Amino acid sequence: MYPSRKKSTWLSIALVCTLLFGMLPIQGIVHAEDSFTGIAFESDVSPVHVTVEGSSVQLKVLGTISGKTDKKDVTSLATWTSSNPSAVKVDAGWVSGAGKGTSEITVKYQGYTLKKTVVSEYLYDKIVVRTGDTDQEVATEVKANLGDKLAWKAFALDKSTNTNNDVTAEASWTSSNTDVADVNKGVITLKSKGKTDITIKHKGLSTKIEMKVEQPYDKLELSPDKLVEFEYGAASKTVTAKAKTADGKLEDVTGKADWTTSDANIVEVKNGEVKPINVGSATVTANYLGASQSITVVVRASYQAMRITPDQKQHMMLGDGPLQVQTFVLNSADNQQDVSDLAEWTSSNLMAVTVERGKVYAKSEGTATVTASYKGLTKSVEITVYPTIEKLKWTEEDKNAKPGDVRKQELILEDVKPLPKISGVSLSGNTLDVSELVQWTSSNESVVSVK
Repeated sequence: MYPSRKKSTWLSIALVCTLLFGMLPIQGIVHAEDSFTGIAFESDVSPVHVTVEGSSVQLKVLGTISGKTDKKDVTSLATWTSSNPSAVKVDAGWVSGAGKGTSEITVKYQGYTLKKTVVSEYLYDKIVVRTGDTDQEVATEVKANLGDKLAWKAFALDKSTNTNNDVTAEASWTSSNTDVADVNKGVITLKSKGKTDITIKHKGLSTKIEMKVEQPYDKLELSPDKLVEFEYGAASKTVTAKAKTADGKLEDVTGKADWTTSDANIVEVKNGEVKPINVGSATVTANYLGASQSITVVVRASYQAMRITPDQKQHMMLGDGPLQVQTFVLNSADNQQDVSDLAEWTSSNLMAVTVERGKVYAKSEGTATVTASYKGLTKSVEITVYPTIEKLKWTEEDKNAKPGDVRKQELILEDVKPLPKISGVSLSGNTLDVSELVQWTSSNESVVSVK
């Protein structure tokens, strides 16, 4: 009779049942917290032994649960501390040797506390350093000369087995002053005079060797000893280097020394052979095993002076033939030599200008510096290229002038005034200043002259 009401009643009953069922505990999903009655180490071994910088050892802790026979591993849940962390470290039950000594490890869990003694010892008794070639033990204080080749080996001594273990590759090698000496797996590189400590560490043990590095030579003597002079283009010269020992003996080290130049653009040097590159001066230095000496090298131009003609700014039009530029070298006012064909010619803007043996070719609108170089001397001239001009006009028009009128300019006797600016219209329609291109003439030089 009331179908909709009956259906709603059944839905309400189903919803209430579902809510009540959801409030009940589901077996296997919800558990009451375990109740522990005590904790114990899995192993009764005590003390536990570890080695310094050796492998870690795990201490496991098991908890006894009320009403159960099985024990629960609570190692990672417990709190761990070490009474002597400088000797033994502990982390989540893992103990490791940090240094020689004994520590009491404490573990706490849910109000229960356990303690265990851990002893940390060195794996070896001592570290011994020996020479790589003679196998002799290296003293705690060593003197060496720059140039010496040193290769040491590190051995870990185990008295219980009476064995020496080669740990050269595994050990840590350090130098307290790497400016004096570097060390890499026993190979020592001597770099400069001074002192440094070479320290070798392995498995917590270490040994230190004090090293004093000295120069085997008092000084270097160069020959020539002060000045080497060249003319530009001259052949190389050899400078010899001799090392002087404390007893006054000289040893030729020209081929062994390290040669440097203060300016490779002026001179180059290799094995004492000095080669001139450009005009100027530079310092050449020889270094050998801490001793050094320098000389001055001067490269002079082969001629006193150089001239270029024309030497003033030049103007060219596209389509003009080549402009001839000449260059001369001089040793006196009346002694000059045309070297236009011998000089090296360059253009700073090859898009605008090219040059070959002094002949300048206009290529496109723009400005370039043309330079001639010969035996260390250089001279330059500026070239400006203009486009083809279709017509000329006054840059500043006279508003009162009529078409066809001659432009007038009044001058007082002995007065000097600049000529008016002239503009040119190129084929592309652009207007540009061509005042320096135009040539002016006077119809009566006795009245007005143009320069």
